Amino acid sequence: FTYEVNYEFLQNRFNTIERFRDVEFSRDWNLGTQTQQYNQHLVQADLGYVWGGLGNITYHFKSFIQDSVYHGFENGLNGNFSKKGFNLIFTSSYLNSSSLINSTNYIRPKADFYYASAKTKGWKIGASFDHEINMLKNKGSDTLTSTSYLWQNYTAYIATSDTAKNKFRIEYVTRYEQRPQGNNFANPDFKAHTVNVTGQVNTIKNQSLNYSLTYRHVNDKDSVHTDQPANFYLGRIDYNVTALKGFFRSTTLYEVGSGREQKTQVVYIVSPTNQGDYIYPANGDVNHNGVQDVSEFVVRPPGFSYDTSYIRTFIVTPEFVSVNTNQFNEVININPAAIWKNKTGIRKVLAMFSLFASASVSKKTYADKNKKIGDYFNPIPLTKQDSELVATTISSRNTLYFNRLNPKYGFQIDFNYSQP
Repeated sequence: FTYEVNYEFLQNRFNTIERFRDVEFSRDWNLGTQTQQYNQHLVQADLGYVWGGLGNITYHFKSFIQDSVYHGFENGLNGNFSKKGFNLIFTSSYLNSSSLINSTNYIRPKADFYYASAKTKGWKIGASFDHEINMLKNKGSDTLTSTSYLWQNYTAYIATSDTAKNKFRIEYVTRYEQRPQGNNFANPDFKAHTVNVTGQVNTIKNQSLNYSLTYRHVNDKDSVHTDQPANFYLGRIDYNVTALKGFFRSTTLYEVGSGREQKTQVVYIVSPTNQGDYIYPANGDVNHNGVQDVSEFVVRPPGFSYDTSYIRTFIVTPEFVSVNTNQFNEVININPAAIWKNKTGIRKVLAMFSLFASASVSKKTYADKNKKIGDYFNPIPLTKQDSELVATTISSRNTLYFNRLNPKYGFQIDFNYSQP
């Protein structure tokens, strides 16, 4: 048997300089926002048992008390078992708390069961689940509050061993979410099916490759999000290479994805100082509908005065639109000193120079079923006049160094470019 008891006291006059508790501490205890400090008592007691050649199991009890305003008590059971290649790891906890404004019941079971042995050459074949059931009720009420939630994740996976040089993992995840309804939870209103593929290649000399690919199909019955796309994808590749003992280094990143975001709309507002860059001409009502349409405003001609001018700005609308994103980053370092530092002649002169160059291109466009498949993966931005373009950014930073590490003398030449 193993046992351990811990007690922590925090006086209400104690002010912390930096965080000393877990980031999730407030969420673990269902603590709301607090503007006043109280005396705090935190107790934890663990009782465990170890089976030789099989595993261990631990029961824990926790208590967190803040004077008379909050009382929380948590019971939990954790275990880790392994036998003939079969492995089971599980954690679970049940929190019952009471404060001046509400009472809560917070249940969190989690388990991972997998098989890995010499027969599978270290590969893991397993399944796991992760649940959170958080029930909050206001004092004197039997109805769950709107902040209550229930979600469930179920995963099946195949993965290489943790010690493998080249890593690979493929998994299928199903997620369900339920909203509170009365004193219980409604049927699942959110369902998602996800396939993840991740991996690393580290066995190629002086090179490394990390990659990930995610595909998700979503069924969301929430009326607020009825227009969201049902399918999402996200892919990322990171490639690093070093050549000629560090003479040449390169880092490449490519990312592609899809999602949704709130739509922005162009509006023109009257300039209070009449210094706006746009005007609405006298004959601007082209379609004769009596409305100042966005397309009817024009740039203010220089050298002319007008009674009214306008400023162009953007507002966020409640409408959500489907978008596709691309990003490409490249960083190159060239350092001749890595191979010519101790050479003579022209090679010694070249070794005094080094070059850093980076380029970044990102593009976001509206989703369109008529697009060619290649357009989704092409990171080169469209023209700004293209109606499908949401946003684009191009930037580059380049530096040529001379005697970079010499403390006596040296110089550098910078060239930076940015196009929002």
